[in-house]
Amino acid sequence: MKNLKIFPKTFLYTFTILGSIVLIAHVLIYFLFPVFYLDDKKQELSSKANMIVESISRVNESSVESVLSVYAKNNKVTAFLKKGETSEVVKLGDDVNIDKDSTNNSIIIEDRKAETKDGKVVTFQVISGTETVKEATKVTLQFLPYTLMTTILFSIVFSYFYSKKLVKPLIEIAETTKKMQNLDRDARFKVRSTDEIGEVGVRINRVYEQLLSVIDDLEEKNKNMIRMEKMKVDFLRSASHELKTPLAGLRIILENMEYNVGKYKDRDKYLAESIDVVDHMTEIVMEILKLSKLQEWSSSDEEIFIGDEIDRVLEKYMALAANKDISISENIDNIKIKMGRAVFGKAMSNLIGNAVKYTAEKGCIRIYTEDNHLIIENTCEPLSEEEISKAFEIFYHGNSESQCTHQGNGLGLYIVKNIMENYGFGYSFEAYERTEDDKIHMKNGNDGEKEHVNYDETAERGMRFTIEF
Repeated sequence: MKNLKIFPKTFLYTFTILGSIVLIAHVLIYFLFPVFYLDDKKQELSSKANMIVESISRVNESSVESVLSVYAKNNKVTAFLKKGETSEVVKLGDDVNIDKDSTNNSIIIEDRKAETKDGKVVTFQVISGTETVKEATKVTLQFLPYTLMTTILFSIVFSYFYSKKLVKPLIEIAETTKKMQNLDRDARFKVRSTDEIGEVGVRINRVYEQLLSVIDDLEEKNKNMIRMEKMKVDFLRSASHELKTPLAGLRIILENMEYNVGKYKDRDKYLAESIDVVDHMTEIVMEILKLSKLQEWSSSDEEIFIGDEIDRVLEKYMALAANKDISISENIDNIKIKMGRAVFGKAMSNLIGNAVKYTAEKGCIRIYTEDNHLIIENTCEPLSEEEISKAFEIFYHGNSESQCTHQGNGLGLYIVKNIMENYGFGYSFEAYERTEDDKIHMKNGNDGEKEHVNYDETAERGMRFTIEF
């Protein structure tokens, strides 16, 4: 039984219960039927004897014998009548059938006294044999096998359909959970009822949906980790190459200074150059250290408002912008996104830092949102298409002093690019020019008022970075 599946097991249990009830019922019928039948006959004979008493009360003494005779013949019983003072006993009806060879003979006797219409008292006795009881028991015994077979057959049919209906949801749950075990994303339990089984199905579906959500989240995080690790490897390889050249150059300068070779006798000049090289390498090393924390920052995503975060980043660059007399205007809808606060801050710091760094004196920077896009513009001499296509490459530097990427370490846009791709945000970097017909509404970063600005073709050229959330 332990190794049977739930359907045959339920079928056998149900059939065993029904079969036992049927068998016990037939056994009880076989043994108790004669007892109840005999008791019923006694009550019937007693009731008829009472009716005879009532009938005698309506006739004279001379008619009593005929009344008893009719009753005895109609009911196949024997009646005895005792008349008045003579104590004469008159037998009426047929003799009671008694099997002399049987040890189970029994008779039913009812004695009554009745007063006739003319005031005479008569005594009569009604006797019935148990032959009818035996006949009824015999007939019952003949039909019991048929009723037993019929009820057993019914029990089999009922047990089959009952078990099938009972275990069908459980089998469906087992099949569905097997599909869920294989991570079939379409596997769901079909809920057809509101009972406990239906409730179990609903909970299974909810748990599975939650499991799929967790799996998707883990897979996404795993992809991000792989992407971040690849970015680290690529970054470290490029960084080692980027550091190798200035280190070699620095060593040559220092050796020439040590031996007073040629122009390197002017130590003050070349010490300053050496310090610049060291500062540049320090900047690269600091970026490497920050990049190593990027994965840690990415693991702490939360819902943030971009306007609040950009305001915090802008505070760090206001002094530098004021020193270059750069106007910073912003008109930002406080869009809510799910992203690591530190990661978003790093991306904004790189973009705004670049904008402040490469905007000429008395230039302007505009930060605004438009149709779920964040746009950062700064005035400068635009890059060429070829330079824009290389701007996101690691350690890429512009070739001209007039360009928007000169004198950088080549890491800012590379890091921004990887952050945007890691979170699935669209981005673009392009040059722009405004004609005098172009208009834009901004909120001034200093006084908070709205301003309406017209630009002519010669007054507004620069670079624009756009992020699509």
